[in-house]
Amino acid sequence: MNPYLQFKKDLKDTAEKILTKEYIEKQGIFNYDYIRYILDYPAHPKLRWHYNFIWIILGLAIWEQEFIHKRVEDNIEAYY
Repeated sequence: MNPYLQFKKDLKDTAEKILTKEYIEKQGIFNYDYIRYILDYPAHPKLRWHYNFIWIILGLAIWEQEFIHKRVEDNIEAYY
């Protein structure tokens, strides 16, 4: 996987939808301004490690939604 090509294809758009300011601040792990800076900076192949970072935290966010928050919602629904 080439992070630069993925960033130009759909990684940026997906990250902007999922890694919102509200989500990042609520999570309390990453710096939203740094993430926003990467997303706003013009795409360049030399920034592939920055795009790899975005890929990793995006994967973490999706995993958290599916396996942490989903279980909480399922448990609440089962309780009622």
